[in-house]
Amino acid sequence: ASYRRDFEAAAQCELVTARCGGPEDGFMPTVEELERAATAAEGRGAKAKVLLLSSPVNPTGACLSVEKLKELVGWARGRGMHVICDEIFALSVFEPAGYTSIFDVIEPGSQDVHVLWGASKDLTMAGLRLGYVLTENPEVMSSIGVLGIFSQAAVPSQRLVSELLSDEAFMDEWVPALQKRLRESWEATAVALDQAGVPYVEPKAAHFCTIDLRSMLISQDSAGETELTRRLFHAGVGLTPGGPQGAPAGFYRLCHAAQSREAVLEAVRRVGELKARMEGRS
Repeated sequence: ASYRRDFEAAAQCELVTARCGGPEDGFMPTVEELERAATAAEGRGAKAKVLLLSSPVNPTGACLSVEKLKELVGWARGRGMHVICDEIFALSVFEPAGYTSIFDVIEPGSQDVHVLWGASKDLTMAGLRLGYVLTENPEVMSSIGVLGIFSQAAVPSQRLVSELLSDEAFMDEWVPALQKRLRESWEATAVALDQAGVPYVEPKAAHFCTIDLRSMLISQDSAGETELTRRLFHAGVGLTPGGPQGAPAGFYRLCHAAQSREAVLEAVRRVGELKARMEGRS
């Protein structure tokens, strides 16, 4: 949802979406679906110029593998497109072997691949509104420098985050602690989801996961999802529906580290209770 706001409302670009896989593979993108989406855009006179990726992925917490990153970059380059990879959860990975930055799979000096990062997630400083673009393209850097005149973060915020990132002792303590807490939060949530009989996509990073509530839909469409969201709300549970995030109806984002452990486990219990009632088991 935020990509559409940022790219269409702010940058006045057209965002062309491609279908991804399913819950069994973490909703991974494929070159076949990307090609289908790009070709469809061309059919209505719009040329796809940039491939936008994210890894770790919001809302699943999945990470793109080395092989997948290479495959996607190769496809984009074959079409003469640039690649932007949003890696804002890069340090919030509790399964480190699962994450690789896109910069680690391309050759040094590449002019067509750019990375986004920010202080909002990994440093839990969302209020600063401080983001970074990592690129080796001098034209992109020049353009960003001009745009910065109108939208740059406050100097005190820049100074604060610069000091934190430069403090190796702090970062060496902060990152492992962050990853440990996220891992513990997810492991406790996974146990509760299993006990409640709620399927989910196994995450490797971030403070959320995607749960599968399709069996609770009264109809497999946006109307069914809206009704389920209403019922969840009346049960005292707030979840982000998948529809606005581009997911099929019935998939929801659960933020397992956004509230206390007790609150999250109680929310999962209520979801399981509602699920059992709607499926006629109790």
